[in-house]
Amino acid sequence: MMDQLFFSVFRNKYLFNKIVIHAFTDYIVIKNILQLDKQYDRLVTLNKLNIPVVYHILDINYFHFYNTHKHKHLITHVIVSSYFYKYHLHLLKGDDDHQQQQQQLQQTTIKPILFGISTTRESDPLIPADELPASIKYFKYTIVRPISKEYIPESVTSLYLGVTVDVGVIPNTVKTLVMYIDLPGLNPPPLVDFNIESLPKSLTSFSFHDCFFRAHSFNLEKMPPKLVYLNIKVFKGSLIGTSRTGSIKYLVFCSKSMSEIPSSVTYLYLDDAMWESSTPTPPSIQLPPFLSYFSYIKSVSRIAMPTIPKLLPPHLKSLALNQCLFKDITRDNCPPGVLYYKNVSDRKERSQPFIPPSATNVNIFLSDKIDAYPIIPPSVTTLKIKCSPSLSKSLPRGFFPNNITTLTLCYDGKLSPGTIPFSVTKLKLQYSKPIKVDVIPYSVKKLSLSSKKPVKPIIIPTSVTTLGFEYQNQIYPGIQIPTSIKTLKVANPNIVNFPFHLFPSISTFCSGAPDSRRHRYFEEAYDSMTNFPKNIKIVKLTHKNRK
Repeated sequence: MMDQLFFSVFRNKYLFNKIVIHAFTDYIVIKNILQLDKQYDRLVTLNKLNIPVVYHILDINYFHFYNTHKHKHLITHVIVSSYFYKYHLHLLKGDDDHQQQQQQLQQTTIKPILFGISTTRESDPLIPADELPASIKYFKYTIVRPISKEYIPESVTSLYLGVTVDVGVIPNTVKTLVMYIDLPGLNPPPLVDFNIESLPKSLTSFSFHDCFFRAHSFNLEKMPPKLVYLNIKVFKGSLIGTSRTGSIKYLVFCSKSMSEIPSSVTYLYLDDAMWESSTPTPPSIQLPPFLSYFSYIKSVSRIAMPTIPKLLPPHLKSLALNQCLFKDITRDNCPPGVLYYKNVSDRKERSQPFIPPSATNVNIFLSDKIDAYPIIPPSVTTLKIKCSPSLSKSLPRGFFPNNITTLTLCYDGKLSPGTIPFSVTKLKLQYSKPIKVDVIPYSVKKLSLSSKKPVKPIIIPTSVTTLGFEYQNQIYPGIQIPTSIKTLKVANPNIVNFPFHLFPSISTFCSGAPDSRRHRYFEEAYDSMTNFPKNIKIVKLTHKNRK
């Protein structure tokens, strides 16, 4: 009963804002100023709960984005670069005469509190900690040079480092620590070796990522006594010893070898891509008895096919498997209360996949080699079916339950009216055939289409308000675009010859490029355009490699 209530809270936005945010959020960082519009209601709730809403001001341009936004009052705290702190902080305080005059004409707003300092570029100076205010709780440093404790404020509780440090450098006030060693160049920088003694006893969350081929050993017996979250991603790493305190609840491990999993862990993510052949796979590793989330990514390079333990922990609520066999999960070994289920693989399996009857969110890979389609329980509301390389086998009548609201489907067979249930409101379709009338039901509000080759017709119902295309060549001349569509998303458009005239009703245009080079090309072309459509008020640019 408590589990059902817990997941009901996550589905109820009002309860989520009232209960979950207050319980689990110390602060939230706004990465894009447009979040002030998109998440307005949620941010208002955070303000009422006195939870800091933080915006990162890297330079003077970011400040102007912040300062001219109509909802800037929602931002209660700011992180600034050390360069901005040294040369432009007076702008944030409103010390210049022009800004004071402007504020007198407007309603009085509370100035944001300085929450953090970032030193991430060569132009960012190192500022001694005794010259910084006591309000500093966040500190980020990623320059390719060692740092000493004189530059890290004692008030800091969240610390992000791009380097390893000596013992005694990290203040005893730090609760969250990230060490992400991914610096420019082919060879690792001349940094001090990681020493577990450098971790303060106050830590509750520790993440360590090293992208270079250096050996690291992590002894659970020497970990900080209050540590709750541990994330290790290194090429040559080992997890040894036994946790004495039983404090670790969340464990992410992607490395070479491990001895055992702490029995206190409730969230477990394992990736064996870098494991030694002698390292035990999940059947040989005893899973914690109260595990509620288990994700296992199996390396495709392993010769011996690992299997899943015959008996999974009875309290498991989320099970995510990658490159494992369908036959590993059956009604006999699957816990009765699994709500999230993922089993994806690029193998062309024949076995009929088993889907837990209690699942509400399912993600599976299928192929034409399959003997029989899985039975989708009526409890499923979110379903993702991907295929490798293509799936054209006829779908059984009534294959999709009428409770599904979010559907992702990769399919190369024939879709007829009624195949997609009328309960679906969000549809992502990878389909290389014409989409005729009523194939997409009128219940769909958000629609995303993907096809490597152009097809027509594509009949879009008037219920759709958000439309997405993976490729620009899907948009053929004469395509009928309903006026109900207000947001258009195109993964990689050529903005110079994009047919904006076909979308007169949209007010938001989103572009996502696969790499930074194409992203910069879009930005340059966009900046040089003089005839950009006036109906488009918001342009969002993102690419996959942006952090």
